[in-house]
Amino acid sequence: MKGFILIALLAVGMIAGAQTYSYSFTTNGDASGHFWDYADTTSNGDTINAVIRVKSDVAMNLRFPILNDEVSGTATAKAAIWGSNDGVTYIATGDSITDALTDDGSIWVLCRNFNYSYAKLEFITAGTETSTAKCYYSFRKE
Repeated sequence: MKGFILIALLAVGMIAGAQTYSYSFTTNGDASGHFWDYADTTSNGDTINAVIRVKSDVAMNLRFPILNDEVSGTATAKAAIWGSNDGVTYIATGDSITDALTDDGSIWVLCRNFNYSYAKLEFITAGTETSTAKCYYSFRKE
């Protein structure tokens, strides 16, 4: 019976398929840096997130260039910025992009007048690809 339950749990995990990776950083006003660093391999339908605390009492301009390093296949990716004041409940800012990634491509997500305490960048892959990603970010006061 225990073996059956273990096999059932493994099957459910394999059917669910898509993985989610999360990272978290803290900034203090103007900031720049990078994350993901090609560390996690993503495939069709995977989602990776990064949450950054923006400690500022003024509106910010956010820039997220995402570099995609294709391992195999072809890809489409969507990236979107979400905002939150409590770090728990996120609201779509409407700043997103969906683009075909050719071989080793990149996409940019820009957001002006960002006025939340937390920024979450969400990157979702689609297609028949396997790839890794690296993201740079910069925040600048309005």
